[in-house]
Amino acid sequence: LHGAGLYVSVVNAMLVHDYGNNSLRRGKTDKKDAVKLANYGLDHWLTLPRYVPEEDARLMLKTCYRQYQQYSKVQTMLKNNLISLLDTAFPNANRLFTSPPRADGSEKWVDFVTTFWHCECISMVSENAFTNRYQKWCKRMGYNFSAAKASDLYFESLGHIVTLPKNNNTKLLIQTAAKELTAMNELIAVVRGEMTRLAKELPEYETVHAMYGVGDTTAAQLIA
Repeated sequence: LHGAGLYVSVVNAMLVHDYGNNSLRRGKTDKKDAVKLANYGLDHWLTLPRYVPEEDARLMLKTCYRQYQQYSKVQTMLKNNLISLLDTAFPNANRLFTSPPRADGSEKWVDFVTTFWHCECISMVSENAFTNRYQKWCKRMGYNFSAAKASDLYFESLGHIVTLPKNNNTKLLIQTAAKELTAMNELIAVVRGEMTRLAKELPEYETVHAMYGVGDTTAAQLIA
């Protein structure tokens, strides 16, 4: 309609919904909706703002933010699913590390349980054997190694009463759940980075980013 040269105004649906409800009849048809829209337009013609197409960056930012919200819901679901599985094989494994997520979205505790998916993967070997294996894992995954942390992890694996045995089926379930969560974390990190890039192209970014407590991601979300 805008491209055809007609005057177009975008109005919040709640304003039209609550307009002119002065009838006891609650009928709702396309014809009645059209009449209500026409009457609303006539009554508010002088104050109706003209529709202006949004620039591509702002439109893409809104779209990315909607996807970010959807992916975040899936991320929470996958995280809860992994934790519930670990409660039957390696209780409290999700609390072994306090490291923040990396820039690529990976989390240390998720990477850890992908390799050490059952408490008996640790408790059934000696502390020295686990420490050596943990050191190699840290080097391979790019994490800092601490002998004291290795000792803490070893003692955290002792004394658990679990319901899932240490077998290939349990390994498959936990590793699959961990890999799904890792993939979703990485996807969210990519979308978050794209949101920040798009937000920086908009003129209000510096103003929003300068607000107290607002970082790159929050600024992009507020603008979206």
